[in-house]
Amino acid sequence: MIKTRTGGFSWLWLALLGLGMVFSLTGPALADDTMPIATARAAKDGTTATVQGSVTVGTKIFDATGKSFYLQDSSGGINIYFAKGNLPALVEGDTVKVSGKLVTFANHRELSPDDLTGVTKMSGAPTNSIKPSLIHTSEAPAHSGQLVQAQGQIVAGSTDFFTITDSTNLNQGDIDVYIYEEAGIGYNALASSQTVCVVGIVDPYNRKQELLPRSPKDIVNGNCPAANNIPAQGGGTGANSANSGAGAAPATGQGGGTTGSQAEWLWLLAPLAALLVAATGLLIVTGQRKPGHK
Repeated sequence: MIKTRTGGFSWLWLALLGLGMVFSLTGPALADDTMPIATARAAKDGTTATVQGSVTVGTKIFDATGKSFYLQDSSGGINIYFAKGNLPALVEGDTVKVSGKLVTFANHRELSPDDLTGVTKMSGAPTNSIKPSLIHTSEAPAHSGQLVQAQGQIVAGSTDFFTITDSTNLNQGDIDVYIYEEAGIGYNALASSQTVCVVGIVDPYNRKQELLPRSPKDIVNGNCPAANNIPAQGGGTGANSANSGAGAAPATGQGGGTTGSQAEWLWLLAPLAALLVAATGLLIVTGQRKPGHK
């Protein structure tokens, strides 16, 4: 029989504990396939993706039937569209996890759940409202699916849309502000050549970028409050390119402030640390055999 010094069995238990930690820590990492919204947007049509973030446009804001809402995390935003029925009631600030397939319609990216089991509202009151990033109108393509604010001069309009051109910098392009009937916004109160600040979702329709306000309070006369802090064009892209100017806050969809890449590193380091503990325990156990004793 192999004998060990006093306390040897405690090191054996340490080795077994380390091995147990390996299995317990690596299991959830394989099961959790949640990805950043920006990663999902870049995937091919038909790809199955799972994302989590904060609701920026609730159900029935743009669609009276309740088939659609917008979701955003610290990496980007996307439209969730359920073609097979009505979605559960969701409001701005709700944290929601969605699994579905990527779809492109008229150059507009959507994540479409197969059924209602693919839409999970996290418990608790809505507390994760996204603050809109302040952008130039020409920067809209880099913010598709996201909540932003932009200011400009009205240069054209009709009953359901008007066009603004950026007045903070020359040659910054223009963007159509599309007014959904459900949003309850009256365009007639706005005059041509008037400067307005518009908060809304950036989303393309065919080849034209559109800004989609959610309610009358999303359109105000004059400049945006932080207009002087709009970053220089080309200063960054994605959800956080204008955060310093608008005080934007990332959603807690990716682990309550931990980014997807950070989470991946944590899952890699945890099992390595556990293996180190197990290996140390085994080495001590084998190293404490008394020479010449069987």
